[in-house]
Amino acid sequence: MTVIRGVVLLVLAAVLAVSCQTAVSGKDLAKEYYNLGNAYFAVKKYREAIQFYERTLEYDEYATKAAFNMAYSYIVLGDAVKGIAILEELLTTDPANSTLHSLIAYAYHLQGKDDQAIAVYQKILSIQPEERDALYNLGVIYRGRKNYSQAEESFRSLIKKNPDDLVAIFTLAEVLMDQQKYAEAIDFLNRYLESKPENTDAYLLLARAYTMREQYLDALDTYEKVLAVNSRLRDAWFRRADILLTKAEDPDRGYTALEQALELGFTDQQAIVALVKGVNESQLLD
Repeated sequence: MTVIRGVVLLVLAAVLAVSCQTAVSGKDLAKEYYNLGNAYFAVKKYREAIQFYERTLEYDEYATKAAFNMAYSYIVLGDAVKGIAILEELLTTDPANSTLHSLIAYAYHLQGKDDQAIAVYQKILSIQPEERDALYNLGVIYRGRKNYSQAEESFRSLIKKNPDDLVAIFTLAEVLMDQQKYAEAIDFLNRYLESKPENTDAYLLLARAYTMREQYLDALDTYEKVLAVNSRLRDAWFRRADILLTKAEDPDRGYTALEQALELGFTDQQAIVALVKGVNESQLLD
């Protein structure tokens, strides 16, 4: 499942190492509150973190970082309204800060308010056209809404800016599959697998794309490759058996693959019934 990215990294970047000091001087008090807040934040005890961040807000040196982590904590705890209010207050002194805007968009997305999230991501791109996470997250939201053409546009723009973004390449392939653009999906999946030859999900998607284009020999070759990576993929064995029994008409290898799938626990009754029907139509039962 594709998810919004960027926010967790932004928050982790704001977390500092916890001080080991036991005695605290007056001038270090704010730092200690901030570090204690971060210690709770790091273990996802957000309510406790908020309590220490609130004490930190009295000191300018740590106020902005503490407020940002406070906002994130409120959002994770389900109080997006309070979190967004803190972030909007921070934006009054730093209106072009894409990190603040990104967390606001994330908060809207968590609430299911994707229209508002889209508007914020578009605002980020108007300020910083090269902002990659905004493009990616727009694509994720568009795909979730089945607006595949807009999702495709977002991911293509992202890949144009960053040709080595493998997550975007794989996700674009999925969006192309959603639109039955199998030939283009094949190109991007092969491109992805050049760098990630161990990714079984990519192989399975590629084999499906070849099958949809009736490139059965390529599909069989892809299933062989994925089974070389993980020989216990029952879906791969079954799909391979399906092609061998109904398309390639190779019953010996087909039944062997089918036995492997069933031994590994393949139980999709609808797929099994469809396979039996396909075998009957190809007259392989004789």
